[in-house]
Amino acid sequence: MRAIAEFIMRGRLQASVVVLFGVVLPILPLAAVGLVSLRKGPREGALMVIVGVMPALIAWLIGKPASIVFWGTLLGFVVVYAPAVLLRLTVSLALMVQALVVTAVACGLFALAFAPGLLESFETITSLFITTMQGKALDSELVTPSSVALSGFIAMAFALNALAGLLLARWWQALLYNPDGFGVEFREMRLPVGPSVLCAVLVVLFHYYGIDYSFWATTLALPLILVALSIVHSMAQHRQLSKTWLAIFYVFIASSNILLLLLALVGFIDSLLNIRDRFLDKNK
Repeated sequence: MRAIAEFIMRGRLQASVVVLFGVVLPILPLAAVGLVSLRKGPREGALMVIVGVMPALIAWLIGKPASIVFWGTLLGFVVVYAPAVLLRLTVSLALMVQALVVTAVACGLFALAFAPGLLESFETITSLFITTMQGKALDSELVTPSSVALSGFIAMAFALNALAGLLLARWWQALLYNPDGFGVEFREMRLPVGPSVLCAVLVVLFHYYGIDYSFWATTLALPLILVALSIVHSMAQHRQLSKTWLAIFYVFIASSNILLLLLALVGFIDSLLNIRDRFLDKNK
């Protein structure tokens, strides 16, 4: 992975190659835009966004149905670019993830209001998710998702992809210019009380309104979940646990929505009580 980061940093041409031809691993174009924005600034990052969107724009001009691809590509890059610029300016992962969620939610609302074709393109996969969440077999009749559920799924998909791309970009940046810097930064991440309470209230509210709003709830829970994961990494370092333990932990939590909600609760409690520092101080 270091070789890819070094290749991106050699110049515009090399970065453009990764943005254009990183479809083998879709996270690579997002991470490339994030890395360029973080290291070289908003102007260079915006140029990479334009490069990444250009093929979809050309396809749109050739055939109208490809407008779905254009909007999906553009919004996907925007959800990475805006938080990356903010992270460069503030050096705060907490602000970055808050901006990412706000941008992803805005993109979901945009799709709901102005891009119905984009909603329809996600209908089948959203149906599969809802059917699975309701505990039905995949070969049973699929649940038809509402427009609220579709737009929420789009917001969640954009947020998760962008978060993965930005974290990879930040890790690349640290790998090249500040070894171990990303680990320290991530383990020290905390949310202020205000945003934490707002996220928690909205998550509970959306879950109360039912399955149609569950994707919105997951998107809004991301800052709290990320804080909880930073706590886990802090504890793992403090107890000198192996990376294998962390890998097993991630596989375990990925298999259960309940565990994700528990992580969000831990992130919320940390903003109020600073449980990480209390635990570490107690065990020194």
